[in-house]
Amino acid sequence: ERTAYILIDGNNMLAGLREHILKKIQSLGVANAEILTTDSHALNTATAFKFVGACDASAVESAVLDTVASAISDIEPVEVGVATKFANVVVFGEHFTAKLLSVVNTIVGMSRLSAIFAFISALLLSLIAFTLI
Repeated sequence: ERTAYILIDGNNMLAGLREHILKKIQSLGVANAEILTTDSHALNTATAFKFVGACDASAVESAVLDTVASAISDIEPVEVGVATKFANVVVFGEHFTAKLLSVVNTIVGMSRLSAIFAFISALLLSLIAFTLI
């Protein structure tokens, strides 16, 4: 059973284009297919525009079908390999994150006082040094 995952680097797809392309992909002998978009661009706003296929849906359809056909023609026999590995991973829990944030907030609060103290100390030392010279 052939399955195709198509990933397009763009923001969403024009409504109905995905379904239309998926039907055409099935005619190439692919039983299951899914078209995904990365949605990684700055266009993700409440009034997003420039969806994949908005400018030229037929060009997108043609590129996807050509790519799938090319992939099908490049299929070769393979063997499946599976392995399992366990690792000890320390995961910060909800309570640890809260403790860490409280420590950071305390340090930031103390650093303000320390910065003021350091500035006044440096100023006084500078004045003493200049008066002695």
